[in-house]
Amino acid sequence: MNGRLILALAALGLVSACVPAVAGGEPAPGERVNVLPPEWTPTPTLQAGQVPETAGTFYCSTAPPSHLEAGDVVSLGEVHAAGRLLAEPGLGQEQVGLVIPGEALEIIKGPECADHMVWWKVRSQDSGLEGWMPEGNQFGRWLVTEEAQDS
Repeated sequence: MNGRLILALAALGLVSACVPAVAGGEPAPGERVNVLPPEWTPTPTLQAGQVPETAGTFYCSTAPPSHLEAGDVVSLGEVHAAGRLLAEPGLGQEQVGLVIPGEALEIIKGPECADHMVWWKVRSQDSGLEGWMPEGNQFGRWLVTEEAQDS
């Protein structure tokens, strides 16, 4: 292996490499030193639906990160004719109503992970109807804040 490849692999922690030390208060020329990263700690692996403890942004391990929180007022983006409100988080749940694009929805509960999406319980500010809706998927967001629509 050439020196660059060994250093690259060592930086990733894949090999323990030794390289010549540099002068200036460090080991003598020709002396070898270990180049493994100091105190490397592996990132724990999450199971499906498990959420890491990270403040600010909600992560569902099988969905894009969420940028919403309880109390936000959102609406269904203009790309949909109507959005289904469901009794519980998940695609196979009973439909309890519909919302139209632009209808103001207050997030009252959540988030929850189901079917590779982040779900929020919302209440229509027009009708008072409540139900669960997904924020979006890997192709885009469906529930958006007014600020997000303006940008």
